[in-house]
Amino acid sequence: MTADGAPEPGKQPRAQPVTAHPEITFIGCARCGTQIAGLDGRYACSGCGWVNEWTEGHRPLPAARRRRTQGTPAPRPQQP
Repeated sequence: MTADGAPEPGKQPRAQPVTAHPEITFIGCARCGTQIAGLDGRYACSGCGWVNEWTEGHRPLPAARRRRTQGTPAPRPQQP
């Protein structure tokens, strides 16, 4: 690293460790001030209904695990 904290040319900066599980984070609600907890920087206040934008999270949302192929109908719920 150089004196100003920039990585040296030709060297990759160290990657931050990624946790396998969501991290519980805390903030004060932007609308009413209630202390609320969230997962990875995504919050919803149960007191006033405020939610932050999903893009404000600390890391990207996980991708879908499986997809239906084109032309395959969605499964129908079973009738009792």
